[in-house]
Amino acid sequence: MDNDWDRSEPQVNITFEDMGIPTTRRLHFSIIGETRSCSEIGLTDRVYTSLVLLSVAAAAIPTVCQLAMSGAHSDDYTLGLVLLINEVFSVWYILEGVLKERSPEIAVLTLSVALNMAYVGVSYTSGHRSSFTLARLTVTAVFCPVLVIPGIGIICTYYVSRRLIFRTVGANASLQAFYLTLLLFQDLLKLDLQLGVSSILFAITLTRPIATQDITLLSVGVTFAAAWSALGLWAMPRESKVGAYLFFIFCPAQIAYLTYRLLLHKAAITSGNVEGTSPEVICFVAALTVHIGVILTGILVFARFGHGLKDKCKILSS
Repeated sequence: MDNDWDRSEPQVNITFEDMGIPTTRRLHFSIIGETRSCSEIGLTDRVYTSLVLLSVAAAAIPTVCQLAMSGAHSDDYTLGLVLLINEVFSVWYILEGVLKERSPEIAVLTLSVALNMAYVGVSYTSGHRSSFTLARLTVTAVFCPVLVIPGIGIICTYYVSRRLIFRTVGANASLQAFYLTLLLFQDLLKLDLQLGVSSILFAITLTRPIATQDITLLSVGVTFAAAWSALGLWAMPRESKVGAYLFFIFCPAQIAYLTYRLLLHKAAITSGNVEGTSPEVICFVAALTVHIGVILTGILVFARFGHGLKDKCKILSS
């Protein structure tokens, strides 16, 4: 009787999926690498992505109008170009951050939104005011808390869950921590590129009129910043020591340039030619801070070369 009762009792097997631990690799391969499927993107992520894209569209309209109305040598024109660059990077951050479930990239997006608010706020209080600048300030002020507060929640959720990280490197806690450091390095490097291009735009338009050396600075500076960032994004995941050495060799160049620009601005403040706080100063300080962060995280990644992460990534992409 006991044996019959045991056989009739339904068998309940607890799986890893029941405990929230993914056992299958449901990754999609696209031009941006391995991503989760659209069916795995929750309602919160979809709403947040929609809000970011809506804010980009809403901010672009008054910015483009301001560009059309301003002269090429005005501060409003320069700020408009910088804001448009930031909006393009914001689209990159939100799409890749959500599809790849990258908490550092959403953090970088949040910082970018805060920088936009700082640029627009300081520019409006210290510069020329118009209906377009007021509209730009209003849109930015409305969307800034709407994006920053939920963004912090999504950052915490991604950091705790680490589902895509688990599927990439497995359950090894050491490899997960290393991979998260690599992601932080890559995402800071993207923000560094954004701020580097912005700082060059601010620098060349501080001089009236734009000289030949400014055009050279723009072309060479943007090319160098893009090539240096591409080198870091390529070399570190592949654990290329030659690429990493080249990356670190050219690190001081941007530090020296940004320090030079800040010293020039300090001298201009002393002589009374410019105000103490301006969008370009915010950009230079932020760019210098982020660049140092890139170097520090890059050193942490380089120190862990040869610990197995490259092999895990090769298995995933094969």
